[in-house]
Amino acid sequence: MTDEEREKTAWHEAGHAVMRWLENLPATELTLHETGGLCAGTGRMVSADKTLNVGLAGYAVEATYLLFGTTIDIAASRTSDFDEARECLKSRPHLCWVAVGEKIRIASVDEALEWRFKFVCERLGRYSGLVDL
Repeated sequence: MTDEEREKTAWHEAGHAVMRWLENLPATELTLHETGGLCAGTGRMVSADKTLNVGLAGYAVEATYLLFGTTIDIAASRTSDFDEARECLKSRPHLCWVAVGEKIRIASVDEALEWRFKFVCERLGRYSGLVDL
């Protein structure tokens, strides 16, 4: 792993850790290794809503801070974080409800993923001092 990849991975994992903190979930381990990184929790059951927020937080940090020119094409992204979020949304349609003006409707999985990602980016943006390495 290059120094740039290591730094990008550290930011990514810091995003997961800060979102765990915001969701009142402990992060028990934060590691970087040659093939990537890991932000582990306790292994306890966690609500799907919190799981989505934590899972998307790594890429949210990358997108929010435009790290190393990072742009995120959610529809085309096939990473474990996005794939797990898609599966979570597919299996829990109640999480696909989105507000459009004063109305609420069921969105497609991709629309719900876009909405959730934007929400996580905005939420982490308010706590940028906690994410900064």
